[in-house]
Amino acid sequence: MTRRQIFLVLAALLGAGALWTGAWFLAAGQARQAALRWIEAKRAQGYYVQYTALAVAGFPFHLRLELADPEFGAGEGGKDWLWRGGAVSVRIAPWSPHRLGVMAPGAHSLALARRGTRSTYLLDAGWIDGTILLSADWDFESVTASLREAEIGIAGRPERAQITGLDFEFRVPPQGGGGAPTAELSFSLDQLGLPDGLEAPFGGNIGKLQADLALMGRIPPGPLKDALEDWRAQGGTVEVRSAALVWSELSLEGDGSAALDRALQPMGAFAVRVSGYAQAFDALVAAELVRPTAAATIKVLLNLISQPGPDGASRATMPLTVQDGEVSIGPAILMALPRVRWE
Repeated sequence: MTRRQIFLVLAALLGAGALWTGAWFLAAGQARQAALRWIEAKRAQGYYVQYTALAVAGFPFHLRLELADPEFGAGEGGKDWLWRGGAVSVRIAPWSPHRLGVMAPGAHSLALARRGTRSTYLLDAGWIDGTILLSADWDFESVTASLREAEIGIAGRPERAQITGLDFEFRVPPQGGGGAPTAELSFSLDQLGLPDGLEAPFGGNIGKLQADLALMGRIPPGPLKDALEDWRAQGGTVEVRSAALVWSELSLEGDGSAALDRALQPMGAFAVRVSGYAQAFDALVAAELVRPTAAATIKVLLNLISQPGPDGASRATMPLTVQDGEVSIGPAILMALPRVRWE
């Protein structure tokens, strides 16, 4: 290669680098202004939004909005509800502006006001990483997130729950004709250590909890009770496409649907496949959550229909219903549910 050719290549590279640098700083300024416009728009809608610093980093290959000490809530000063985080980083690739990568490890809090009292829930995670997808016209489509090595608790109480891993996805599908879900949620939780001192019937560690849910019908804005009454009146349901629980010897899998009755109490019908039920009912009786006669009746029914699974353990498929404040397995009432108070 001649000196002239080398010079031309270097000049081209320098020119491309200068153009890319200029484009990056232009995009960085636009991204910062877009974030500020979004914040002002939310404030105009009545939301409470605060932060101590907003910077743009990530040169040369990404844009990264870094928000320090963010606060987001509803009501004056966040009196209705308020989320606080230590730092949030939003990563945007210039060639994929509708895909936002979010990182927010560390301490978070969520304060909720209900019936004149205010409770603050705490989360401290070693790792929180997620992705937000936006449509071509910048509408929300989905969010996926992963959380690792976290503690969850309530402010003012020393007890903490421990989570090894949690993955979830929340989706808002394009609205089509009848029968299309309004929203979809799936999650998978591994190793939930319950707080010390909590009397749990199956021990202090939940091995696995998974679910894939679909919300049918739109919940309108407004006070929660009024919104749920309207949703119920329009035939709203939650479709449980699949669910699974592993807790000590108990293993459950199932699907079904849930809704609210006229008193806004839960109701539903499910098909459940269960193993380890004998030990589970013994534990429920010992915890005084199920009457001994009901447990004995249900164990007899399940023994009649159970079959050995691949691991040799007895496995039964049973109908489970929730209605009129009671949980029933087949014809036998299992337990009463506490009443949900919406006021």
